[in-house]
Amino acid sequence: MDFEEFSGLIHMTTRLGLLPKESGHEFLDSLEKQTEAIDPTILVVEGFLTDWQLQKIIRHEIEALTFANLDLLEPIASGSLGRTYKARVKGTGSLVALKVLKKRFQDKKSFHSQFNRQAQIGLQLDHPKIVKILDHFSGDHNSPPWVLSEWIQGGCLREWLEHRSSVTCMEALKILEQITQALAYANKNGFSHGNIKPERILLDSTNNIRVSNFRQGSDFKATAIDTQSWTRSDDYEGLEMITKAKPGDPASDIFFTGCVFYQLLTGHSPLPESSDTRGNMYRSGSFRFTFNAEIEKTIPDPVLPLVKNMLSLEAKSRYQNFIQVQAVIQVVRNNLGVSFPEITAGKDKPTVFIVAINERKKILLKSYFQNRGYRVLVSDEFRNAVDSYAKKEFDHLLVELESASVIRPEYMRLINDSEMRRHKLNVVLLPIKVGKVDLPSRSGTVILPPPQDFSTIYQSIASTSKR
Repeated sequence: MDFEEFSGLIHMTTRLGLLPKESGHEFLDSLEKQTEAIDPTILVVEGFLTDWQLQKIIRHEIEALTFANLDLLEPIASGSLGRTYKARVKGTGSLVALKVLKKRFQDKKSFHSQFNRQAQIGLQLDHPKIVKILDHFSGDHNSPPWVLSEWIQGGCLREWLEHRSSVTCMEALKILEQITQALAYANKNGFSHGNIKPERILLDSTNNIRVSNFRQGSDFKATAIDTQSWTRSDDYEGLEMITKAKPGDPASDIFFTGCVFYQLLTGHSPLPESSDTRGNMYRSGSFRFTFNAEIEKTIPDPVLPLVKNMLSLEAKSRYQNFIQVQAVIQVVRNNLGVSFPEITAGKDKPTVFIVAINERKKILLKSYFQNRGYRVLVSDEFRNAVDSYAKKEFDHLLVELESASVIRPEYMRLINDSEMRRHKLNVVLLPIKVGKVDLPSRSGTVILPPPQDFSTIYQSIASTSKR
């Protein structure tokens, strides 16, 4: 972009109120004599515009940049009914989330009703774990319906999970507990959610959750809100059709909260990812979901009954309300502390370094030990463990062993370092093949011949942790 084009961009951005005049003059003064092309993304780098705003201005689509008294910063989500934007209030600079009914639905009253239902429910719910609705407009012939809500900094749970290699069972229990607090409150006030999934759960900057989007919630106490048409999600309708549950039954929220909990624990949803696949499943009159038996082995025994109860297909077999779920969470947390005291050890958690060739096994072992209270370091190279030990970073070493001769020099260096420091290093070797392991024997080293199961591996580490 040459200087003249950039100058036009600056003037447009200033006129829209997105760039202070003083800053605009500073940009132009500093770049006026530059002979090279000017990169307009400097406005993004300096924090005056978002990428989305910049592209809209360059394409002269400036009408998309404002809505009422808001500057739209960027779209952040698109649901079945509405599109949500991150926005800034003109004058105050406060960040908010604006959700607007999609254009293709704006001339259809039934979609207006569904959209406005979300706002009407949200305005009645005031709880620290529920996204707060700030304002609502039901729409007229000049403007579509919209909902203004508080801005939650951390994004949704699905995005959070995509960026996390693993979640410990204690973290999963914390998130589950907060979800149950929100939904227990909603149930008490006559509403079920009707569409619980990771996208509907937002996280703030401290990883505390807010439940959002009660648009498809069902008022099962028949308040003043129109209750003639329940608008649950297809997943809820599929579950309730097959299990003969009544629409709006909070037990359905418990089931799908269980799906979220299972995904937190395992990294995988028990339901098919594709909505088309799920739709075909419901139309065929079946409701299939899968437990990942391999990953379940990494979950401590006290936790499994909780998730499996929540995922029972028999509504009467599930916990009947979220108060019951909260009580069980407390019992599970206490049992975890008794069975695995490392979980409550805080900063003094023992550390295990895992060296594994098989990527799948490395992930599963990491999850297994994290869920039992250990701090875990991982690598596929033995030398990284040796270097880490030199920095005094762990007490337990777990090694998937392909060839003893390959690691022998580094192993001897590690053992010598341990003896010179008079530090008790516990080593568990996991040979891939049956046969003699040609390494010097020492007190503190355990060799587990194949096949090895997780519980035996864990006991080999845990027994030395308690000495």
